[in-house]
Amino acid sequence: MPSAKISDQKVALGALLLAFFLAAGVAAHRLKEIRAHNAEILQGGTDPGQWPCASDARIFCAGVPEGGGHVNACLEEHARDLSHGCAQFRENTDGADDWVGACDPELRSLCAGRHHQMQCLKENQGALSAHCRSRISNYEEEDHWRRACAEDAAQYCPNSNQDDSRKCLTNHFSQLTPSCRAYYGSQYPSRS
Repeated sequence: MPSAKISDQKVALGALLLAFFLAAGVAAHRLKEIRAHNAEILQGGTDPGQWPCASDARIFCAGVPEGGGHVNACLEEHARDLSHGCAQFRENTDGADDWVGACDPELRSLCAGRHHQMQCLKENQGALSAHCRSRISNYEEEDHWRRACAEDAAQYCPNSNQDDSRKCLTNHFSQLTPSCRAYYGSQYPSRS
């Protein structure tokens, strides 16, 4: 009987090692994809005048319709996987601060595995910390601007933070996309 017990332990150990190596292989493959993506950015794979998130959008949001904030919403869902350049651009144009970081405990406990994280957080408002609720509120206040004008800000005001981009875009009013013109028209009726 002792040999059967040792045999069972070997099978269990073998299964555990197999699971470990499979998981490590998947993680290594994903890490390799992310490193290749970042290397493309660092090696000048994108035109310096181009939107800093163009490569990220190609990788994470292929097939997502352009316009109407769909690409920005997709990038928001992949915030943790974005290249440094894209993440930095989004941070600089996002005055709402980091709701993902602020709500990380809630995302892990309440929304693990859910694709629509913001929707999950809204569904669980009562269970959120005050800090998380505050960041979500800031995010929602700025969301309308981001959805309407982030792509315009990237084109006309690429090195500006969100506050500076807002001012800069008013100087480019006639060149703005219809959604951004509509946003500024509602904020500054004399511009419409």
